[in-house]
Amino acid sequence: MRLLVLAFFLLMSFQSHAARLTCNAEKLSFSFGGSNTIDFLQTAMKYQDFDFTSVKNVGDMQKVVKHKKALKSMYDMYKDSPFIWGETYQKMLPLCDENQKKTLFAKAFTYYENRWRMNSHYDPVEREEFSEYLFEFEMAGHTKSKFFHIRSYEHFMSIFEAAIQNIENNTDTMRAALKSKRENEKQEIQEMENEAKEMDRLIAEQKAANEKKRKMQEEIAAKQRELDRLKNQSFETSQSTNKQRGHSTSSNVGNRTIKPNSVICRSESAYDRQMQALAQNDHRLFSGCTVNERAVKGWFDDISMFSGTCTLLSSDRSRKMWVNCESVQD
Repeated sequence: MRLLVLAFFLLMSFQSHAARLTCNAEKLSFSFGGSNTIDFLQTAMKYQDFDFTSVKNVGDMQKVVKHKKALKSMYDMYKDSPFIWGETYQKMLPLCDENQKKTLFAKAFTYYENRWRMNSHYDPVEREEFSEYLFEFEMAGHTKSKFFHIRSYEHFMSIFEAAIQNIENNTDTMRAALKSKRENEKQEIQEMENEAKEMDRLIAEQKAANEKKRKMQEEIAAKQRELDRLKNQSFETSQSTNKQRGHSTSSNVGNRTIKPNSVICRSESAYDRQMQALAQNDHRLFSGCTVNERAVKGWFDDISMFSGTCTLLSSDRSRKMWVNCESVQD
């Protein structure tokens, strides 16, 4: 609405001087200002080589579509509306000679660029360059505006046409980019959910392993207490026996009896194998082990505090026997 109001006042101004129109590029340049020509030109030039795959969300795509509508609206206004400089240009063009016709639009646009640059920032060097460029426009054979290199009315309009067409041609590209991004995000979310499930599984396994470890440590502690008890019991029994016998000969120290129906093994490996089987409710008797029917005399040799295993020597001390300490008595 603001643009139309500005254009309307410009139209009124130029209509009042229509009878005095001459081939004057500087006067033509004043008719450009009311339509914010530079702003729309820069937007159009932006979409000449725009990377439409950079559109990553709906908001960006809507912005591009909004720009296309604005460019199309201004293009139609430049082309058809009497409220914009197009009418002034068409009226002025017949008043120019053939050489002036070739450079009228480009020179007028240079005047417009000069004022635009002065309003945007003050640069004495650039102002001097613009003045020199305009002064020698025809003599130096300039054919395009100094800053945006606009050559003609047709060239100016073609920039808008190309931008509008480029956006229309790449609408599917933008949609495909958005679809691909949504699919990638969906896949990333699924992968994150899978990772979370895997993490939960590993945590559950770790908790189960910790609980199993705790129970094993409790069992080991219980066995150790039992072994300590057996060791103390064996020591107390030995001490009691020594007290009862007084200072008897050393040949009686360590004399033990293996209870009837005890498992007796001739090697440590055979004993371990037999105990493992019994722990699994396997009651087979393995090679290297026997079950005694009567009490067997022996001599105490050693005790394993961890497993509760006692090692005894036979009565003639010629071989070793491995038995459960609970099966041994004084």
